[in-house]
Amino acid sequence: MIDIPMAISSAGAAILFGIVLFRGLGRSTVVDEDRVMMLVYAGAAGLISAIQAAALFGWIPGYSGEVVFEFSIFLLVIFSVIFLDLTRKYLRYTGLTPGAWFLGTVLTGGLIFINFLPNPPALPGGLPPLRTLAPITAILAWVGISAHSGTLILFQYRTSQQPLHRNRISYWAVTLIWTVLGGILAMSGNLGVGAVINAVGALIGAYAVFTHRPIDIRVGSLRVLGFAITTVLVLIVYTTMYMVSQFVFQQVIPGQTPLTAGFVMALVLAVIFRPLLAQIEKSIEARLGRSSLENSQAVREYSMTISNIIDTDQLASVAMGLLSEALENQKGMLFLVDQKEAGEGRVVFELNGIKGAMGMTLPEPGRLPLDSPLARFFAKQHRPLVQYDIDFLEDFKTITMGERSWFSRLAMDVHVPIYGHGLWIGMISVGPKATGVPYSPEDLTLLSTLADQTSIALENARLVQGLVEINQRVESAYSNLSRTKSELERLDRAKSDFISIASHELRTPLTVIHGYTQMLSDAPAIRSNDYYRSLTEGIQNGTERLAMIVDSMLDVAKIDNRELDLAPMPVPISSVITGMSQTFDRTTTDRRLTLEIDPMGELPPIEVDPEAVQKVFYHLLINAIKYTPDGGRINISGKYIPANGNPEDKDCIEILVRDTGIGINPEHQLLIFRKFYQTGEIGLHSTGKSKFKGAGPGLGLAIAQGVVDAHGGRIWVESAGYDEKSLPGSTFHVVLPVRQSAIQAAPAASKNGKPAE
Repeated sequence: MIDIPMAISSAGAAILFGIVLFRGLGRSTVVDEDRVMMLVYAGAAGLISAIQAAALFGWIPGYSGEVVFEFSIFLLVIFSVIFLDLTRKYLRYTGLTPGAWFLGTVLTGGLIFINFLPNPPALPGGLPPLRTLAPITAILAWVGISAHSGTLILFQYRTSQQPLHRNRISYWAVTLIWTVLGGILAMSGNLGVGAVINAVGALIGAYAVFTHRPIDIRVGSLRVLGFAITTVLVLIVYTTMYMVSQFVFQQVIPGQTPLTAGFVMALVLAVIFRPLLAQIEKSIEARLGRSSLENSQAVREYSMTISNIIDTDQLASVAMGLLSEALENQKGMLFLVDQKEAGEGRVVFELNGIKGAMGMTLPEPGRLPLDSPLARFFAKQHRPLVQYDIDFLEDFKTITMGERSWFSRLAMDVHVPIYGHGLWIGMISVGPKATGVPYSPEDLTLLSTLADQTSIALENARLVQGLVEINQRVESAYSNLSRTKSELERLDRAKSDFISIASHELRTPLTVIHGYTQMLSDAPAIRSNDYYRSLTEGIQNGTERLAMIVDSMLDVAKIDNRELDLAPMPVPISSVITGMSQTFDRTTTDRRLTLEIDPMGELPPIEVDPEAVQKVFYHLLINAIKYTPDGGRINISGKYIPANGNPEDKDCIEILVRDTGIGINPEHQLLIFRKFYQTGEIGLHSTGKSKFKGAGPGLGLAIAQGVVDAHGGRIWVESAGYDEKSLPGSTFHVVLPVRQSAIQAAPAASKNGKPAE
């Protein structure tokens, strides 16, 4: 006997499953695991429903309604396995393992085989027959697998706080409910109705799978509830008013036309019903979000409150508090965004949370490459991005696991970029609303407006913060510089003390060595032996050289310790220079150097310490000899510089020592007057009193400057540069006052080695 209603229901279910299949094929442009499995589920269920309908219509010989029912019980097991795999993929778990699929297939096949055995063996111990146990086992397996799907859905719903994520899960919970209800109806004998219920569940599931952002169930439910309440009220009010108007116009005021009754009823409805309807809509809107009037007020309050804040922490705290009042969100954070080097020439956006976050602790900094889909979205769109879109939108499937994980750990619902002068400088992230309602388009527009308002305040706060950091670094550098200066002064004093002590301690043994060497040289046995005489002469020359170095060290020590004792007297400068130059006659002859001293008889006598000033020109002449190649020329000239009428100026004499040597680099021209300074490499140091490029202890020019400064004069050098081929030469200038008002006991200010303007 053909069960027509059941057959028609099964055929209708097959059609519904076919609709799911073809709609899914038409809308799916991306091959996702959950979409593919949804198509498999709909296709398999549609095929089975079609076969059931054909069998129930009697189109398949040998298959009665009872056989179809028995098959359907066992097929529920394999469909529950398919649905479990689909559930795991929809909820972003991994799919079922091949072992689970094998176990489900074997279980289903085994139960079918046992159920349709011609002569199943009896079980011992009075147990029910296998044909009875097989359906029971299938039902228990279906219940267990379906319960596991429900457990996964419930766990995912509880662990997710974002409304859009919960809404997506809610759709799948509804799908599971319809699927379970269809299975229960099928097992109770209503195969066709159960198949239709299953198909409705598949339609709901397909809508959730193939739609990026399904309509919010809560919002939809509230709107449907509002529509239902409104409809019921319309019916009640309309029916009541109709009955009242009929009674009034028939019993109380007879003879009135139906048009009059309709007019009165419409007037009463307009007066009573519209305010009631507006109140219902207002109540619904209050549960869904704030009105535009409240949003405008929130923008004004937000702008006025944050406009004068210049501290980033305070800005974050105030901004998040105002956003919480305006949007009723549970948590939020303000981020600073900077471009940072990430090594290997890569540049990334670094997102650093600011103290003052609401409802959460500061996360670790996030990093987005410049070519990240998220960074590109913010750069192009300049609008809010919902976390739901990051998780499920196709445009963001290629972001790295690190980026996805960082945004997921924030557990925020919306991220709003802050741009200033075309640059991404910050981001506002807000959590879900306390009401559990998703952010509406009006809410996202409000967030964009508030982000724009935050831009200027954030730029000002960052500028102030940068100035504070710079000031702190300057103070720290100044403190370090002060400590370094003190340490250098201490080291300089220690060095001066060492020079003074060492030079004094060396003079006594040098004097003894020199005396005994002189006695040996005068001994007849030594004088008559050429070999011994040469040895004593070498010792004597060495001690004299060492004595000169010790004398220079003593001079430097006296200059540093302000103990230079000068006895100025009027002397002709020409006699000082001429007497000093005679000591270099042999040196200039051996090196074929021409030493020219211009006539200075017209220069007035100057008040100087002759011995000290003689050392100045001695060291200058030694320096010129050392750095002038053989065959070169050295010239010493002088001129008178009268005072220009300024009370602070004095009549002076300027002496110039010129050479045709290798010159001095401009960068060294101030440094050569420092103690122990060497222009060449110390590792290539070659000692020599007068040989070309022979290095000394580096004290001569320091002594010259100290003596000149002590006389109130100036000394500096001019040179075009260092070149051993073109030989640009050097010119040392020494300016000494004609008369001394008071001899300086210590070196005056160095004036940077330059003449005063």
